[in-house]
Amino acid sequence: MNRILYCKIGWMKNYTGKQNGNPRRGGAYNDESTGHEIYNFKSYSGKYYGFVGQGKKKTIHIEKLGADKNSESVKNILVVFVATADEKGQYIVGWYKDAFVYRDSKTVQRFGNFRKYVNKIK
Repeated sequence: MNRILYCKIGWMKNYTGKQNGNPRRGGAYNDESTGHEIYNFKSYSGKYYGFVGQGKKKTIHIEKLGADKNSESVKNILVVFVATADEKGQYIVGWYKDAFVYRDSKTVQRFGNFRKYVNKIK
């Protein structure tokens, strides 16, 4: 079974760090702060860690992706990141194949002084 998770994130020219500017759109958080998706396509020790906002309940319902109700994660998911460009509609900006997706955010390494809270997708 092909399991796909579409994640809407803020629009950026490049998702490899703060030097590329702040994400635009993608949620109210990006209006006042720097969205954590700025590192979604920056390799760290050969792995990628993706961030996506989890909504009001601060969780991803991974049981909809085939996980058990009490599982912390689900694996072998195609995660597709979608962002809205300036007045041009939505675009797929990247994807992770065979990813692990966690129900709750995890705190991981630091990229410079910017702490990243992610749904670990590797």
